Amino acid sequence: IKGPLERYLSDTTGYAIQLNGDLNIDIGHLTELTATDIQATAPVQSEKPDLVNLGHLKLAVVTSSLFKDSIILDSLLVDALQINLETDAEGKGNWQNADSPKEETVKEDSAENKKIIFKDVSITNTGLRFHSGKSERTENLSIVSFKQKQLADGMLESDLVGQLNGRSIEYTGHIGPYDNLLKGEKVSFESSGHFGELRIKGKGFIDSFLKPQRPRFTINLEGPDV
Repeated sequence: IKGPLERYLSDTTGYAIQLNGDLNIDIGHLTELTATDIQATAPVQSEKPDLVNLGHLKLAVVTSSLFKDSIILDSLLVDALQINLETDAEGKGNWQNADSPKEETVKEDSAENKKIIFKDVSITNTGLRFHSGKSERTENLSIVSFKQKQLADGMLESDLVGQLNGRSIEYTGHIGPYDNLLKGEKVSFESSGHFGELRIKGKGFIDSFLKPQRPRFTINLEGPDV
């Protein structure tokens, strides 16, 4: 199915997508998809021709949820992902493609308003590069590891270790409950970490993302960069 799937993904996204490695699908209570060496080519001339390179992907979906309003991703594992984003001197991005699906088409396709629920997420050895053709500035984000899991009370626990432009990043936090996040209301969070020598600690409650009335939060910053 690799050939037809490549054509379908390329036609749907507007990018040339190649499945160069192995592709395995196991169907049961969980439908597990494993793929290696996935490549998406940038649609316009850029410094780096590859928009996305993905070394290893493993996805497990609760099969019965595929026929319901909420699709449950039991686990998502991503390793060796590289994303290269660039803009030219006029500000056009290499991710912008005239062949991409039109906005009206996307709206029609998403008419069912399916929600995707992530349980466990693991991302390792991942890099995001953004180069601005206007400023000739390049930003590099490196993710050594990012792990997220849903706890029994519905809260999401996240841990991140990485670097931004050579400055170390560490983050750990809790946010949720997950159902409230999907609704965009009554969300609480607590987090701590550092960016370089800047230490950050915070907690708060957001009553509504769209129409906040009385959100409250406390954030502490410490370090020479403050």
